[in-house]
Amino acid sequence: MILFKNYIKKISFVLFLSLALSAYGFDLNSYWSLGDVKLGGIFQAQKPKAAWDINISAFKFYFKDLDSGFNLSLSPFYMDIKGGNKEIENINGESNQRTAFFKYGLFIMSFINAELSFNTLNFISDTFELNLFTGIHAVDPVIISRFQINAGLEFAITKEIYPFAGRKHPLKSKLLSARTGFRYTDNKPFFFCDIGFDLGAILFIFKGDYEKAKEKAEKETVKDIFDKD
Repeated sequence: MILFKNYIKKISFVLFLSLALSAYGFDLNSYWSLGDVKLGGIFQAQKPKAAWDINISAFKFYFKDLDSGFNLSLSPFYMDIKGGNKEIENINGESNQRTAFFKYGLFIMSFINAELSFNTLNFISDTFELNLFTGIHAVDPVIISRFQINAGLEFAITKEIYPFAGRKHPLKSKLLSARTGFRYTDNKPFFFCDIGFDLGAILFIFKGDYEKAKEKAEKETVKDIFDKD
């Protein structure tokens, strides 16, 4: 618990420093995403040594310093689901199973989520990212003391998504991401790796259809104007 409190203090200081520095003329670029889904595995020394893992986040808000490559993201919702919950299936009653899932089938379901990353490819590419990251997830409504800390390396392919591209605060998604690193949760250390995609990637798939529909609508609008004349 002491280790967790010290980590919270350090993260809070870093977040405060990032926000304070951004107010003094840093070239800060803000954007948002719909959230993401990541599927992977977790590994530990004790049994079970390996299990699948899935985590889901909703609505991420990013604040990136274009000069340095540091990026702060905040999200109001995060859920990390454990693999290997066969004992829950043996519990009688659907209500009891649901209660057991939220207590023992989750690593965490949190409402305060922050991640600080550094893109090593900041001056090389606008599309590809190689991020060193650390993040914390806290304030679990089921078990308030439950928390999760992640730190590691991430490779991501990012793109602004239509129809929100080119705006002051665009929708920008990680079309594909791959992460590996260390996780501390349930008072245990884990090694993890996962592959994920942003929910906004679904809009990217329909980019061509959107542009065609937009072009058709613009032509019809011009045609209507000339017809009226």
